[in-house]
Amino acid sequence: MNQHVDRRALLASSTAAAAAVAAVVTATQDARAKDTSVSPELERLIAAKGKAYSDFDCALAKTSEFEEAYFAKNKKELVVDLSIGGAQSFNVSAHFAHFDVFDHYRDVRADIIRRYEEQHRKLAAIAKIAPATAAEATAALRKAEANDTRVLRQVLRDEVDRRKAFGLWQVEEAQEAASQADLDTFTAICAYRCRTFADITRKAEVLAHYTGQMFAEIQAEDFQVLLASMMPADEEGGAV
Repeated sequence: MNQHVDRRALLASSTAAAAAVAAVVTATQDARAKDTSVSPELERLIAAKGKAYSDFDCALAKTSEFEEAYFAKNKKELVVDLSIGGAQSFNVSAHFAHFDVFDHYRDVRADIIRRYEEQHRKLAAIAKIAPATAAEATAALRKAEANDTRVLRQVLRDEVDRRKAFGLWQVEEAQEAASQADLDTFTAICAYRCRTFADITRKAEVLAHYTGQMFAEIQAEDFQVLLASMMPADEEGGAV
């Protein structure tokens, strides 16, 4: 799952965050004229955030373009032929999301395990009547399950190879990197310790720009970083 898209779409409104930052803005409005010097360091962080935000948007657009081209030639649904219960299919066209091999392996593998567990439960009853037959069947089931797992792994490897050959894999990785960079540059602004009233006002304006006027779209961890930046620092530069 793409954490960046989730961040923009799913972050809940935080009353505490709104109150804390709004209080800072209110307290410094009258002081704006007293100190209009914004730290070059803060402006550098803000510029880095703006570039990262733009880079991420470009990465999203490129991923969309590559996905459309890729799935025009490749299937959106992969099929794993299993020894029991028929084939298992799963969708691999999650929009704007990097193809997660481990997630797909975990989900399909869990379904394979459920199928075989059901068969093993049936054999438990047979074992009471014909233990030798049940033992042979159990061995056969274990062998078939191991083979089905190998088939699943190969299906996933083949999909990864196709994406890499097409270039989609690399584009998705670049998008993930751009997303993380955008998140990190925002966190850096939250962590900045303001030295002047102008810094406080500028920082609050930028946070409001990216999270809404009520600072609703701010992650809990970023909010904690923001609060820490307002706390008095000890001699080593950390929060007291």
